[in-house]
Amino acid sequence: MAERVLTVFMQDEAARPVGQIIGIEEQLQESVIEGCPDLLARLDLLIETDDAVVVTDFKTSRSRWSQEQADQAGEQLLLYSELVKHLVPTKPLRLEFVVLTKTKSPSIETYTVAIDQQRVDRSRKTVERVWRGIESGLFFPSPSMMNCPSCPFREPCQAWRG
Repeated sequence: MAERVLTVFMQDEAARPVGQIIGIEEQLQESVIEGCPDLLARLDLLIETDDAVVVTDFKTSRSRWSQEQADQAGEQLLLYSELVKHLVPTKPLRLEFVVLTKTKSPSIETYTVAIDQQRVDRSRKTVERVWRGIESGLFFPSPSMMNCPSCPFREPCQAWRG
């Protein structure tokens, strides 16, 4: 499977980005929401082209994504845009997911996520409300096979009795 996915990736234009690479696995950390901890982002790929700064997040999936799925996952990129917009303020941002589908015949698709200021504001407010809940001691367990092994709240989650 890995060989098939890598072969498809190497044949795709995503493997040969156009523009100047600003960062690969670039870590950015900054206060984005007043009164909340810094937002920490690890950007998979950051490129400056002639007309934009492109933030690319690579995803793998067992099935193909739709544009609707990319839009629903877009809050991550929208928050990343808040960290990146100051790096090259003279150029617009472009946000995209590159999704590598791990099927019998792997595929790669790129989905653009539109920067909508209302969605950015909503994402910021969501983070702020979650942080306020954490500060006030609100805790709702949300166990997950995918997230529990690396979650810093694993022990309190398991200890929570309702």
